[in-house]
This record gives sequence, C-alpha cells and structure tokens, in this order.
Amino acid sequence: MSVQFSIQPLINLGLTVLESEVYAYLLENSPATGYRVAKAINKPTANTYKSIQLLQDKGAVIMEDGTSRLCRAVPMDEFLNGLEQRFLYLKNEAKKELAKLKPAPDDERIYYLQTPDQVFERFRQMLQKCEKFVLLDLFPLILDQISSDIESAASRGIQIAVKVYRPCEIRGVEVVNAMKGEKTIKRWPGQWANGVIDGKEHVLAFFSMDGKRVLQAVWSMNTYTSWVYHSSLMFELLHGVLLEGFTELNGGIPLPEKYRRLEVMNAEEAPGYRMLVERFSEKEDKE
Repeated sequence: MSVQFSIQPLINLGLTVLESEVYAYLLENSPATGYRVAKAINKPTANTYKSIQLLQDKGAVIMEDGTSRLCRAVPMDEFLNGLEQRFLYLKNEAKKELAKLKPAPDDERIYYLQTPDQVFERFRQMLQKCEKFVLLDLFPLILDQISSDIESAASRGIQIAVKVYRPCEIRGVEVVNAMKGEKTIKRWPGQWANGVIDGKEHVLAFFSMDGKRVLQAVWSMNTYTSWVYHSSLMFELLHGVLLEGFTELNGGIPLPEKYRRLEVMNAEEAPGYRMLVERFSEKEDKE
C-alpha cells in the first residue's frame, strides 16, 4: 500500500479479510496474476486464487480472456455501486418474503438496544407510526442524525417538542433550549437521546462522545413507564420555557422561595447522577 489504508470498511461490506487485501492490492497494481498477488500480500497461492474467483463472482474483479489469466480490480465506484444495487435487490426480496409472516404481538417488556443503528432506526420507526405527540430530549450529535425524520413527522401534523442543548431550529417543531446546555454537554461523558411517543413507547439511549457506540440503551412499549416518562419530560419542557422568563438572571420576577428549596434536589445533586457519570466514564475509558 502506498498510503495508510484500512480494510475494515470492506470487511464490513461482506468481504473476507483475504478478499479485502486482494482487492486493495489490485486497485493499485492491476493487472496482475494470482501468483503475483499472493506473493505481494504474503498469502498462500491457492487461497489467493480462490479469493480472486470469489471477488469475480462479487463483481469486484475481472479476468483477462487469455492464458496468463491476468486479473484487474473493478474501479471502486463501479464495484460499490454494484454492491448497493445488489443489496437493494436482496432487501426487497427479503421484505416480500418476510411480509408473508405474521408479526408477534407487542409486549410491555424492556429491551436493550446494542448499536447506534438500532437506536436511530427505532427512533425513525417511532416517529413514523406516532399518532399525536412526540417528546424528545437530544444532545447535538444525535439530533443531527434524526432531524430530518423529526421534521417529516411534524409535516404530518404530529405535535413535537424537543429539548436541545445548543440553539437550533427544526421546522414545525417546538424547540426548548436547555438553560445550561453547554455545561450539561461538558458534564456528561457521552451523548444522550431520549424520547417518547404518544405516552406509550419510549427509548432511553446513551452514546459514546463520538456517537459511534452505544453505552446503554433501552426501548419499551410498557404503557406505564412510557406515560411516566412522557409526564416527566413534558413538565421538564414546560419548566424550561417558564424559567426563561422567570429568573433573576434575566431581570425577571424573583424565583419563589419554595422553588429555591426544591431546586437543591435537582437531578445532578442526586447520588445516582454521580454513579452514572462514573459508570459511563469507566466504560468509555475501557472501550
């Protein structure tokens, strides 16, 4: 390789390690015989020839019509576009067959979600099937991932409110700016994405700082816990709106004494908050 290169994306697309190495070598060194490829990447010749045949079947390599059997890598865009079209075809075929099955009935258990894609897709599905209300509490990185889906739901007439931690606008959506948005972002060792639809289904998810790993995430259609979270988040949003015009910092009406007494019990003062921060910080460090 003339430059630093990772074969992991090719492996993620379904190629084996050896197939990825062969294709990468041929991209820079086509045409070449299988023997030359094997020697260059220091792999057994028989295995290399087998990988070249499989790459040919996958549309990544073409062979010379001659005795030398020179092979050439298919240009990157052509190969990747072919993979995409093949995937879409297989996806539609799978969808047609799976549609013949009767889905299992919903239940009210709590389930763990393991990957960012699972979490984002769950949010998208919830937004698509929502009937009336959506309440969301999203850190910036996660908001960027699903903002178009939020706007799409709002365009259907769904009433949506989102608590955000950096000022932004989302078409058709009531946006509530967290009073200490940047401080909250800095205080947590990751990014969260929490939401509930219609008071009957919710997701609570916490990601790594770069949003590429799920540290903890749960989804449930448990009506009771979903309704409790809906109520909690709704009053948190209302509290944020009222506090904007009702604080001494803004020169407004002084906060009631009872508010001050209750404020000392806010979430960041609870022992559980410290436990969570320590747990997620340790998990980030290990991963």
